[in-house]
Amino acid sequence: MICVLPGQSSAQTYHPLPDSNAVWIVAYGDSDCALANVPNSIMYYSFIGDTLIAGQVYSEVWRERVVNGCNFIGSGYAGAIRNDTIAKQVMLVPPDSTNEQLLFDFSAEVGDTIHAYRGGSLIETQVVATIDSVLILGSYRRQWNLINDLGEEEHIIEGVGSTTGFVERINYVDSETYLNCLSVDSAALYEDQPGSCSIHYGLEELPTNARLNLYPNPATGSITIRTEPGMDKSDLHVLDLSGRLVLSLTLRGTEQKIDVSNLSPGMYAVDLRANGIPLALGELIIE
Repeated sequence: MICVLPGQSSAQTYHPLPDSNAVWIVAYGDSDCALANVPNSIMYYSFIGDTLIAGQVYSEVWRERVVNGCNFIGSGYAGAIRNDTIAKQVMLVPPDSTNEQLLFDFSAEVGDTIHAYRGGSLIETQVVATIDSVLILGSYRRQWNLINDLGEEEHIIEGVGSTTGFVERINYVDSETYLNCLSVDSAALYEDQPGSCSIHYGLEELPTNARLNLYPNPATGSITIRTEPGMDKSDLHVLDLSGRLVLSLTLRGTEQKIDVSNLSPGMYAVDLRANGIPLALGELIIE
């Protein structure tokens, strides 16, 4: 249940953005797709581990496209986020960059100007029009109502992010992304409509003990992949931070040694799936 109450924003506990065990379900659609009966695209944003950038610890975000519908962006590394709980801001290092960008500002006041990252190379200038309070699971969170110089609106909620999406966010006249659901530890925290977090978009329920183990990590010449029983004969994809597929194979058995000597030094995402259904995500570092 979400309830918006104007003018109830003082003396509240600050709720930082989740940085582990969280999934944002984001939809994208536009009017042309609707007219052509093309469904919305659905993306899952989740964390695949931590990394160290310029001496700061960040949580790495992976974007998985689970419904191929209206054209948007595909699966891939979405960047690394850091909660600055003192400044009450969320910072993001985009893919292929080492420079921080402001993602969400939970300290702004009415009339403040914000320059926030919205995906790709887009930094949008917005002004805080009003601030409300939102009742989420029995406690109040602040909601900032932002507007840009074209009159387009965005709403960000403390501890949730943007109702327009997560990392990549679009809010044009005929095209938009929007947040369907945010779940933390598999429990719904935010839903745009009651029951949104219960929609699985054709994905099967996965056992909570499903694990993808790979070692050594960091690695040089080869790695060993170990999976849970029932996850053998699944497809393993290794992608670089731009989302480019660099290695693909079908696992045979619950333990398999794989040659990675042709991979350049750096960090990679490992995506394990069966019949197109995501089973596990992990990260691999090549030295």
